[in-house]
Amino acid sequence: TFRNSIFEDYKGTRKTTPPELSEQFPVIRQLLSCLGITTLEIENYEADDIIGTLAVAAEQKNIETTILTGDRDALQLITANTKVLMTKKGISEMKCYDLLTFQEEYQQLPPSALIEIKALMGDTSDNIPGVAGIGEKTALKLIAEFKNIETLLNNIDKVAGVKLKEKLREQAHLAIVSKTLATINTEVPLEYDFSEFVLNPNIEELDKLLEFLAFRNIKEKFLTALKIVPQEQPP
Repeated sequence: TFRNSIFEDYKGTRKTTPPELSEQFPVIRQLLSCLGITTLEIENYEADDIIGTLAVAAEQKNIETTILTGDRDALQLITANTKVLMTKKGISEMKCYDLLTFQEEYQQLPPSALIEIKALMGDTSDNIPGVAGIGEKTALKLIAEFKNIETLLNNIDKVAGVKLKEKLREQAHLAIVSKTLATINTEVPLEYDFSEFVLNPNIEELDKLLEFLAFRNIKEKFLTALKIVPQEQPP
């Protein structure tokens, strides 16, 4: 993606996608199509960027948005109209983050502060370097005091601790690069129409596909959820 042109080793520590997962992608796309669920893909961008672009566009139209994800990066997108439903344990345990919930967990900071925090502490899963030796606790403290990376780097003399000052001076460039890598791009050149984002399943094709995949129990659940099969009433 465009992030690799900024930092060559971005996500460089990740293993190659196993073929047994890759070969399922076309089937997933086909299933979503049968369910009438709109999907969007674009070269050079990550899913987070597409989600962020749609969330901001929805915000501008005053549309309430819920982002369902297991990626905490999405928390930076929270607004008065946008909340994040975070999967904590599969889909059996979730936590809903809105402005209040986020601020309770992140010392009353705004959601955008997550970008600044990640710029300092880095992210091993995405191979974002950050500033070596700075963890979440220190990053939170610094951003609570200085608000953003730029202000922090312009006021290193005001930072407590000789070693911390040295780290910030020596690795300032990594903090700046890390901030760019951690920022979700909300201006992806997508082609879409919100009016077309309507659940419109093709029941005949869905039935055939689920039968072909031998998803018989799942088929019944799908059809029930789509109100095609009346739900059983309790005795």
